[in-house]
Amino acid sequence: MKFILLISLISMVYFAWLTVSRAGLPYNEEGRYFDETDTTVYHAQAVEIYFALMVLFSIVFIISIVIFLKQNRYLR
Repeated sequence: MKFILLISLISMVYFAWLTVSRAGLPYNEEGRYFDETDTTVYHAQAVEIYFALMVLFSIVFIISIVIFLKQNRYLR
């Protein structure tokens, strides 16, 4: 159970960071941003997917905490 807590917490923080960092990029009218240093094209639609994954891992994290606390008799 602790493994699931750790993985879901790390994933939640990672996708939250991706969402915030990619949402602030200056996308063009086609929803693309070209990073000249890495020669990478970022798409604005990916921000929505990152946000959805962050919400998913947040739900998994909260459910895992509740199960962990019930197993250790912190919640009745």
